[in-house]
Amino acid sequence: MPVAFYTFQDQLRFTFDPFGNGTVGQVGNVYAAEVRLNNTIAYISPDFSGFSVKAAYSTQMGANQSGGTGGFMGSAAGVTNENVDNFGDVKVFAINPMYVNGPLTVAVNYHQAKEKDITDLKLKNWDLGASYDFGVVKLSGMYGNRQAEALGVDVMDRDQWMIGLTAPVGAAGKVLVSYVSAEDDELGGADARQWAIGYNHALSKRTGLYAVYADIKNDDGSAGQTLNASVGDASNGGEGYQQGFQVGVRHTF
Repeated sequence: MPVAFYTFQDQLRFTFDPFGNGTVGQVGNVYAAEVRLNNTIAYISPDFSGFSVKAAYSTQMGANQSGGTGGFMGSAAGVTNENVDNFGDVKVFAINPMYVNGPLTVAVNYHQAKEKDITDLKLKNWDLGASYDFGVVKLSGMYGNRQAEALGVDVMDRDQWMIGLTAPVGAAGKVLVSYVSAEDDELGGADARQWAIGYNHALSKRTGLYAVYADIKNDDGSAGQTLNASVGDASNGGEGYQQGFQVGVRHTF
């Protein structure tokens, strides 16, 4: 049975997004990514004075593994867990260097994917993320580009970025704010933008309360396109809603 592997790009989003994964404020509502891979071999290096690197190769990314707004390779007709004669297989290579030094974190992700035979879908994706904790506020940001083609024709050229902050309030609280934008030149400059604000309150080391509000604006050109974003969380894509409010309790096991 295939075992899913969370991509370095998804891990990068989780690292720098103030909201992480799982709330309506998550950057993944707009900032597209391949989320999981099957059939993957990965290497994770030791830490060398704050520097580390991860690399992975998938012989076939597997069915329903792409995920995320604008997930491209998951739409390939031949994306299954296993194909006869590798027809339609989507192979993926990824690398993720990271540097952590006290309050500073910097990371880069690059991955490329290619489908065999059906439409020769190709995807090249890179991302840069950084954060710095000043104590009174932690600033973070990401910028990435996704380029794709099918049958030799460009079908995606998407720039996406996020800026966020986390500010402590007292001993147990944190205010979270982020703004994320994506624009695709291959869709006539269609774009989507989201801003989100939230509050986390720790009840203990493993349990906390949270409240989040998020709002998305899609321009007219994004309607019916992969860039058309909605407010959702880890369990629900949002079903087209453009505003979301969420309260909950989180417990880490």
